[in-house]
Amino acid sequence: MLCGALSAQEQQDINTLLPGGLILTENDSAQLEPLTRAFHLNLFAMGMLAFVVGLFIFYQAMSLSFTQRQFLVGLLCQAGVTGRQLASALCVEVVIWLMIGVAGGNLLGLFLARQLLPSVAVTLSDLYQANIALTTEWHWQWGALSLVIAVLGTLLACGWPLMRLIRTPPIRLTAQMTMVRGSWREFIWQAGMSGVFIMAAVLVYFADHSQFAGFVLIGCLLAAAGLIMPFLLWAAFKAIARWLKSPRLRWFFSDAAASLSYRGVAAMAFMLALAATIGMDTMVGSFRQATQTWLGQRLAADIYVQPATAQAAGIANWAAEQPEVTAVWWRWRQEVPAELKEHTLQVLSVGRSEGEKQSLPMKQHIDGYWSALQTNGTEKVFLASESLALKRGWQPGQRVDLPLRLGENWLMAGIYYDYGNPYSQIFVSDEQWHRLFHQDGKVSLAVHLDNKDRTSAFQGQLQETFGLKPNQVRDNAQIMTQALAVFDRTFVVTATLGKLTLLVSIGGLFIATIAGELSRQRQFALLRCMGMTGKELALLGGGQLAAIGVLTAMIALPLGLLLAQLLIDVVLKYSFGWTMPVKFFPLQYLLTLGTALTALLLAGAWPVWRLVKRSAMLSLREAF
Repeated sequence: MLCGALSAQEQQDINTLLPGGLILTENDSAQLEPLTRAFHLNLFAMGMLAFVVGLFIFYQAMSLSFTQRQFLVGLLCQAGVTGRQLASALCVEVVIWLMIGVAGGNLLGLFLARQLLPSVAVTLSDLYQANIALTTEWHWQWGALSLVIAVLGTLLACGWPLMRLIRTPPIRLTAQMTMVRGSWREFIWQAGMSGVFIMAAVLVYFADHSQFAGFVLIGCLLAAAGLIMPFLLWAAFKAIARWLKSPRLRWFFSDAAASLSYRGVAAMAFMLALAATIGMDTMVGSFRQATQTWLGQRLAADIYVQPATAQAAGIANWAAEQPEVTAVWWRWRQEVPAELKEHTLQVLSVGRSEGEKQSLPMKQHIDGYWSALQTNGTEKVFLASESLALKRGWQPGQRVDLPLRLGENWLMAGIYYDYGNPYSQIFVSDEQWHRLFHQDGKVSLAVHLDNKDRTSAFQGQLQETFGLKPNQVRDNAQIMTQALAVFDRTFVVTATLGKLTLLVSIGGLFIATIAGELSRQRQFALLRCMGMTGKELALLGGGQLAAIGVLTAMIALPLGLLLAQLLIDVVLKYSFGWTMPVKFFPLQYLLTLGTALTALLLAGAWPVWRLVKRSAMLSLREAF
């Protein structure tokens, strides 16, 4: 039946019209809806991070472009061209690049969406049995939004380089690479701004937590890490150069510090992309392990049966008589209207056995919580789901009042993990549940077999004996496989976007390296003429890029782990009421960092190889 929101009286009226043995139940197909919301949240976060990484690369490219033309701009200013005329000409150039970027971004974005849409469609079909079209059309609203974002990004990326070029005195502009030699001052200013963002992050962390506050906190930390990274690299290279005794090595690291004038911002984007990739891999991996563990505990039985209440006793007695059945668990369920933010409080029963105790993945609990829950006295004890405890601010051992039908002065003995449940949920003992509801609720049976290979045969026998439908008898292994498959497909889009962001950042560092090598062509030509071999020149370029990559990875790894911790402890917690233990994956981190560094070195090999293959005298003549 498809219907809108029903009042309690309307539900009762429909129940009276149903034939015997049939009951009215709510559709539980939306139980994994929070997982899809988490997917949207992560996709939004990765999209914004990809935009920030692209913004850094755009800033680096425009800054290099303006720096390389400083001599020409100085000559034009000395010839009488005003700053306003220069600014107008450069703004026209920036606008052209902006329009090219918006058009290309919309085309490539539409192509990417069409490639990833089949995976999303399969996920939605599994979650909600919803069929969506496998094609998507461009809408003008998307183009307008991308244009607004691009304009804001262009102002942020091009504003300072343009002002610096226009406001620098012409006599300084005509001096070769004046702005490059003073780039270390910008690193110091950026480090100062990083301190401001760190202070802002501390203030946000100790303020009231929320989803928005979590994103602000992560944004402040990423901005602080990105701004301070060029300064840390520059300071590290300078310190190593002073510490080493070999003149060649000292010159190598001093030159690496100088190369940050054109590599610094691209290295910043590379670090942020690495940190985001590590953070998302850690969060999704922790989420998957926690979900798998949770499902393994909550789906501890081999077969789950959802019969009508009148059939439950007969099915349980029949199953208990079968030789392959080792145990049958009963679980009763009833929904109670709640007074606070939750629309419904779901009350479930749990038996006394040790297996049923192990099936509840506990997060926090008082000592002796299980014996307290199973007491037959007048003490009213319950276990609360994590999302409910977070909403109400409950802690284990606290006395609380539940909705009127349940009564007051309940002892909350513990909090259990519960991922993806749209209800606020509590567990009470079987005896307590029957005192409250007198078998007026929905029931499910969990059947344990001594041999899992007999599951399919027993399931078929059960359906045939009692005339049960397939959706009333479910295999635990099937549920686990389907749930984890849906999980993996849900997050494949964010993983793809993360890898694309990392690839774009590597491309940005590669382009910055090419531009820098072209600007230093005269220097390399002189070094070749002074006797430096092609092998030594290759070691110079590749070694500096490797040193920047290794130091960047050393900063990105702890930042990515911190990012994952904040996503779990702040963003997911206050968005969905979930937390989970953070798991670490060293081999995956090594693979990510190794792949990124290898790709970086391969990308940087081409400009070095081109310089080595060219004649030293030809390179020197072209440089002048």
